[in-house]
Amino acid sequence: MPEGALPLLAVLNSFVFDWQTRQRGGGTHLIWSLLAEMALPGNGQWWDSVARMAALLNIGYAPYAPFRLRSGFAACGAALLDGERRRLRAAMDALVARLYGLTADELAHLLRDTDLPATAIRERRGTLDPSGFWRVDRGKDPELRHTVLTLVAFRDLEEKIEAAGGDRDNGIAAFLSQNHGEGWMIPEALRLADYGLGHDDRAKEHQPVASRLGPRFFDWQLIQTPEEREQETHLHARNLLGAAGYGELLAERIAKDAPAKGEEGDFGPPIQAFAARIEAPHTRRLLGNEGVEALVAELCHRAVHRRTQRPTFLRLLHSAGYFDAAGCLRVLDRLLDRKLLSESEHHRWRGLVHAWRDPSADLLAAEPKHEFQLRSQRTPRKLFDD
Repeated sequence: MPEGALPLLAVLNSFVFDWQTRQRGGGTHLIWSLLAEMALPGNGQWWDSVARMAALLNIGYAPYAPFRLRSGFAACGAALLDGERRRLRAAMDALVARLYGLTADELAHLLRDTDLPATAIRERRGTLDPSGFWRVDRGKDPELRHTVLTLVAFRDLEEKIEAAGGDRDNGIAAFLSQNHGEGWMIPEALRLADYGLGHDDRAKEHQPVASRLGPRFFDWQLIQTPEEREQETHLHARNLLGAAGYGELLAERIAKDAPAKGEEGDFGPPIQAFAARIEAPHTRRLLGNEGVEALVAELCHRAVHRRTQRPTFLRLLHSAGYFDAAGCLRVLDRLLDRKLLSESEHHRWRGLVHAWRDPSADLLAAEPKHEFQLRSQRTPRKLFDD
């Protein structure tokens, strides 16, 4: 998945976007000329929240581990059971509808007839809107349907905005941060008549909801910590991509989070980010020598934009005690294979690397000192085997 796919995925699967396509298209297929005319909500500060809910619903499984690392959701769990999935989908649809600018009455119009009892739907099937959403969960009681729960969640969101004095952003923040930061929760019981919903006597009585949808999580999910989830994500990514692919993926993330500053060789941020990642639990074991070589080569490419400074970047890693000379030689070979160094540069720096084996050699004496170079005064922790 490309970056930015998660919030787009949430929007494209929302009731509001689906309603647009149903109004414009007469069949069960979509073509680009139709999709290009569909409206999307403006890009705003709440895309991260939408992306997180979409991540819980869609990428919590092992095959998506590399994408979870790329998108920053390595420690994110997964909504596996119906109770949690239904809660997140209702809250996400309500939030997307508000970002579109819909009111409670407008959303109720989009989802009209979804609160009819199952018997009424069967009896009136031929008279209902053929493009309506009444088919969604039509075999369930109204209070258990995704459509009805979306209306209930939207009403809660509107109440939060009203309590914030009409400030949409503060209201959304309150909606997402309630219940100790977990956001909106499916009520234990619902009386649909309180929301202007329902068409029978059952709607006038409180009906159990949350307990009938079952637990939100498996027992093993309740005891798993975010750190354990992150380690599991890294393990899956390593098994899927191999050592070299996993190293390149980590480099991509490091370069994104800590880019090099300017063009004068200030490599402090990417080197410090590299050191933090190497020191993280289990990372070195997962990478192995091949993975570290790929990580450093890719980091040279992504974080060091001037080709002539890439060997200097390797030298700094070596002087900081994270890299030995044999590893530098292998990374230089990898850079040459990827045409990230010229043959003349490769030959010259291979000759200089041999001098790094002498601790007294100070090839960077004329270059600015960096705070992380103090690490070289410690006993080097070799990442490679000679």
